[in-house]
Amino acid sequence: MLLLEITKVLIGLVSAGCFFVLIPRAIKEDSSYLRLITIVFLIVAATNIAVGYIPITYGSETIQSWGSFISVVAILSTLFMIIRESKPVFARFPFYLTFLPFISLIFFGSLEVNIAIKNLLIMIFEAGAILVGLIIFGINTYLYSISRIYLMGTVVFLINYILAFTNLYNTFNGELVEAIIACIGMILFAYALLKKPFNEHIISQ
Repeated sequence: MLLLEITKVLIGLVSAGCFFVLIPRAIKEDSSYLRLITIVFLIVAATNIAVGYIPITYGSETIQSWGSFISVVAILSTLFMIIRESKPVFARFPFYLTFLPFISLIFFGSLEVNIAIKNLLIMIFEAGAILVGLIIFGINTYLYSISRIYLMGTVVFLINYILAFTNLYNTFNGELVEAIIACIGMILFAYALLKKPFNEHIISQ
């Protein structure tokens, strides 16, 4: 139990650090996806610190599952925004459609199932986000030479996702390994967003 609390606090502190680092640029830049990903860092920080540090929330699977699901839904919405901004102005779909993933929150909240089913749903959404991220960042890295750190960060999250299904994860302290890899991925993305935002200028150059 102590190890679980330590890993949650670790993820919470790192994501909180990324949040505070990105706040100035999120305010300065007129970029919806940058602001949304900054909010994602805040959600991850608040959720993990709450579950791992605040005594009354110890072992709260409900808080953790909601935090994870809201974060991955926001990430999918962010990817939709990036796809939208990568298109010429005349070919862009309406801005409000980038928020379609948030509709799933209604269904997630209304599901009368155990936590295992909800975790499975989170894993499916995570796999979708990673796949879309690999496609977007992979193609644009190849075609437009954007910062490769975006692709590296996505690959780190992919490795973390795959390790959860391997014996390696169960052999060692899986929770700690997962936390460390997740922190590396978050730091890579925060650094990339800080140094070279993935915006329309970069995509359409």
